[in-house]
Amino acid sequence: MYSLRRFLTALLLVCPALNVAALAADCAPVPDTVADRLADYVHDSFGFSRLTVIKLADTQLVGADCYRKATFVRLEGGKPYAKINLYLSPNQQFLSHDLMDTTLTVAEYKTTTQRILEKSLTDGVFPTIGSNQADITLTIFSDFQCPYCRQ
Repeated sequence: MYSLRRFLTALLLVCPALNVAALAADCAPVPDTVADRLADYVHDSFGFSRLTVIKLADTQLVGADCYRKATFVRLEGGKPYAKINLYLSPNQQFLSHDLMDTTLTVAEYKTTTQRILEKSLTDGVFPTIGSNQADITLTIFSDFQCPYCRQ
């Protein structure tokens, strides 16, 4: 009885890993030629100068339908400067800023999106002035690469 329970436990632990491996095997990898085409498209669609280099840095599968979160990196002087996250369709033809889960109601989707946005703005260590219990919080977004903003 003990060995049967042990076998079933091991099977339950291995099966999800096998499903993920099978999913990854079914999803076509992004070839270098496609990665270059996507990077060129992102470069041109965002209107970067000819001197700006955009590279596809990483792709991660999202869900079970071969959609991918594609992370593009803007390079300045050969070093990563900024990241751009977009979603790539399974046929590697379409890019989107967002994937919307239609199994949620619009209200649920907006609530989830709002929570994610609030979390990204409130979690972490940020330079602050004043009390954490203040009635009003002012958030300033700035680019310290800009000489005027840096001052």
